[in-house]
Amino acid sequence: MKTVDNTTSLVPIQNQGIAKVEKSILITNKILSQQREWERYYYDWWNNLSEVWKKIFNAHIGKIEKNSGGSVANHIYEKGVIDLPNKEELRLIINISKIDYTENGYEYINNYPIDDISPLTELKKLESLYIYNNNVFDLSPIRHLAMLKNLGCANNQIKSLEPIIECKELASLHCRNNLITSLEPLRYLKKIEYLVCSGNPIIDFSPLSDLKNMRHLTYK
Repeated sequence: MKTVDNTTSLVPIQNQGIAKVEKSILITNKILSQQREWERYYYDWWNNLSEVWKKIFNAHIGKIEKNSGGSVANHIYEKGVIDLPNKEELRLIINISKIDYTENGYEYINNYPIDDISPLTELKKLESLYIYNNNVFDLSPIRHLAMLKNLGCANNQIKSLEPIIECKELASLHCRNNLITSLEPLRYLKKIEYLVCSGNPIIDFSPLSDLKNMRHLTYK
């Protein structure tokens, strides 16, 4: 009577099981490595921020006492915290969709203006940015924020709108009282519905003729 060597027949099955476990371990290690790399990158980014930007970002994830009224910017600067965020908070910051560092009306003066918005380059999900009454002169840091829909940058020192030419989702732009000389970049932003550009040394308004969705325009 012929006997079957069960030990030999189990070897391929065991090998398959080991291979699956090893593959699972490799995938897990890869995920963990990516998480560590993400954390390293963004904690380095955080550590290089100025105090005012740490306060701004912390405020926008709720780490600040309620503002009873008045200047948003002044409240953030005076009451904001620079605490190091934990991992969950850091993810919330990176996924912020709205930043407001301005005033609740033109009657308030921003006592702590910002001139640099480069930290915003990492906020890929930013949809609304309000930075009225600051000293910002360059919009280049928001060049690649593809989800940006609303930009309020009145009363700054901005000379060019060229950096926002790739913000194809932009629907609202309030850029009055700057140093802007050309509206040419807006020719390519077909979704713009609301535009306030008064108080700038602009001569040629012809680029606006291509903006068929425009519902509100203030240029004087």
